[in-house]
Amino acid sequence: MNFIGPYLLCFTDQVVFTLDPNFLRPGEYEQFFNYLLHNNLHLDVWDARSHLLLGTTAIELKPTDNFELQSSLSLQGRLHLRMANVGRRSSKSTAGIDRALELSTIHHYREQKKREQIERMLANVATIVYDLDVSFGCTEFFEFELKNPGSNEDTVHICVEDERNNTFVVTDPREVRVLKTAFGVNTPTEDGLFATDVTGHASATVPAGQGYLSIFLKPNETVRVPFKYMESSMLPTGAIGTNVQYTINFQSARTNHPFSQLLIKVHNYPAVVDQTFRFIQPELSFLKKLVRLPPVNMNVQTGMPSFVQDGTLFANGSSVQLWTRVSDPSVLIESGKASFGESVDLLVKVGLGASPQVREFLTAVYMEPFQLRAAYIWRWVIHALHRVDASATVGQLSAPIGLLLRTDGLLPEGGPRMISIYTSHPDELMLGTELTGQSKRNQGNAGLQFMISPKAVYELKARIMPRQVGMRNYQINVVEATSQRVIRAWIICAEIKAPEVSKTYNIELPLLFRQNTVEMCHKRVAYTNPYSHAKRLRIQTDRPDLLQFKDSEIEVPAGGTAQLALRFIPQPHPSVQRLYVFMKNEDENIEETFAIVAQYT
Repeated sequence: MNFIGPYLLCFTDQVVFTLDPNFLRPGEYEQFFNYLLHNNLHLDVWDARSHLLLGTTAIELKPTDNFELQSSLSLQGRLHLRMANVGRRSSKSTAGIDRALELSTIHHYREQKKREQIERMLANVATIVYDLDVSFGCTEFFEFELKNPGSNEDTVHICVEDERNNTFVVTDPREVRVLKTAFGVNTPTEDGLFATDVTGHASATVPAGQGYLSIFLKPNETVRVPFKYMESSMLPTGAIGTNVQYTINFQSARTNHPFSQLLIKVHNYPAVVDQTFRFIQPELSFLKKLVRLPPVNMNVQTGMPSFVQDGTLFANGSSVQLWTRVSDPSVLIESGKASFGESVDLLVKVGLGASPQVREFLTAVYMEPFQLRAAYIWRWVIHALHRVDASATVGQLSAPIGLLLRTDGLLPEGGPRMISIYTSHPDELMLGTELTGQSKRNQGNAGLQFMISPKAVYELKARIMPRQVGMRNYQINVVEATSQRVIRAWIICAEIKAPEVSKTYNIELPLLFRQNTVEMCHKRVAYTNPYSHAKRLRIQTDRPDLLQFKDSEIEVPAGGTAQLALRFIPQPHPSVQRLYVFMKNEDENIEETFAIVAQYT
């Protein structure tokens, strides 16, 4: 299991979707086929035994043409129905007095509730219900017709009761015109419709930055109040939809009585995700990821609406600014302006808590300021694992790192259970159950296996032999064999230092496919034994993909010199690579280190 190595994925199962337009909401039919035409299928690849994330891949969705002739058999017939009324004849009442008492009681109850029922019916007449089918990243536009039924001038206050701040009154006439064009609304737009109330009628339910809005109405005047709803929440995991209600009240400033009430019923459905990003990160850390977008072009596929492609929103006509929307307000996204035809980078910053927290959120990227249609919708999943800090040197086996495995609460009640321990880099990280000798240790991809008991404590020892300089993360998963469930996980954050180099060689090597280039380039390096006794040494390198040895072990006499036969693998592109050659004794200690600077020209 190596994150860097290539993998061949073979799919034998077939996934079938049954699409019935009669059960789709408006716009979903076109949205589904647009997704098949312009999007790729992104897959997360996991190792089935170790539950380690190997990587992600993307598959282009290609249509399949079927040229087979299919003949359908049609059946015709008649359906005969026979209906009957099952009932009984009415009989005379034998309890007239009791029935009269019941009717009298009902009459008195109706008289008592008549006023309340009339007021409720009048309130229902004044309340208008508006249904919205939304998902994360979408923007909906609608208008509410408000009329002054009286014969006097009046000022109407608008109060939006939305604790999530998703409902807004659109006060900018330019934005109203753009929204009407986008949603195909052919109604006149009135400038200077709203006025900010300065009488102190502030409300905490009004969206931040919008203020307390008022509309001045003449007698019997009717206006259209524009609203927009911007969904920015993410559905819980496994939910297929949620329903919430928001209320917008229109209250008279003269009589302090309500003019009307708008009840918005929002039906939130899962969003169509273009790609999922999944990361494994140490706990109590800050994740910073740079996402590079493809070149920005003015077309439908990038999310640029047709009504803003005329360049009226961009003064210079050569650059566009990106806008983002996040379902989690604690996530920070930094973006800048992008020139048309050039790529742009987005910086995402996420803070993580203690293990085993899993942070999941959605992000939407827009190419226009009104955020009508998202160009990209991404899903982010970040797993926080228990952090263990370590330090090591390239090519040198590190000191043992202690890991405590407490089984209390991890295993079900019963006898001992078999577990397997896997690592993300089995070639660099070794695991054992003992400090000296490591009698049980992982063997490649097989993992370390042993029995554990409930309510016990076990100590694991890990040693690192890194191959690269810098910060490296090594993931360790403990998998219960019966249920195939991960019961414990660590991530070792190792600071890798460069080894002490005794000699440095500069070598020029030809490129692959060039004239007079053989499959291997052979070089020799001399090594002198400085000890007064013979030495048997093992030869290793940090780049086995570039350098091989004719003999992996050599025996050098006391004070003698041996020639190391090196075989370099040609590369197709010009580059400069720095390689290390380690001379190790029988105890895996480094006797001497050579540095080779290979320049491929």
